[in-house]
Amino acid sequence: MSRRVIGIDPGLSGAIAIYDGEEIDVWEMPLRTVAKQRRRTVTRQVQGEKIKSKKMVEVGQNYVDEEGLHELMLDKKFNGTAPRVYLEEVHAMPQQGVTSMFNFGMAYGIVRGMFSSWEYEIVDVRPQEWRKYLDVLPDKEGSIITATALMPDGVGEWHSHDGKAEAALIAYYGWEKENER
Repeated sequence: MSRRVIGIDPGLSGAIAIYDGEEIDVWEMPLRTVAKQRRRTVTRQVQGEKIKSKKMVEVGQNYVDEEGLHELMLDKKFNGTAPRVYLEEVHAMPQQGVTSMFNFGMAYGIVRGMFSSWEYEIVDVRPQEWRKYLDVLPDKEGSIITATALMPDGVGEWHSHDGKAEAALIAYYGWEKENER
């Protein structure tokens, strides 16, 4: 049996999967929420008239939890052979806001940095590459359908979580590529 492969969908709604050609294990990306104060416009009705005012509200901002990721991977036993990591390469997309792209890039950087620090070999893979190779439909539902078809034993892992399905497919793609060598 070939060594295991890790597949990662690095977004905040992403996941991490480990595949060995038979079994798939998938975990949601560990997140931590930081409370931040934000100024928001609030509209209220007073005597039939709409009045807008500004007020400070507390909102939660999610980030990849470095400690949670460390604990998750620390628990995995690889028998001295570090698996190759297939990490989905991310880029800015049209219509995405500056803040969301910053947060996405930050999540990618944290994940990439942590796996690099553990000396895992990282293979960047473009979404178009693995999706075409596995013949995945272009929408998120397509990822769930394809993951279920290729790895029916893992269907409970991603039945409603496309990030988990995509991490599983990236791991499956990586395992296929490893075994072509």
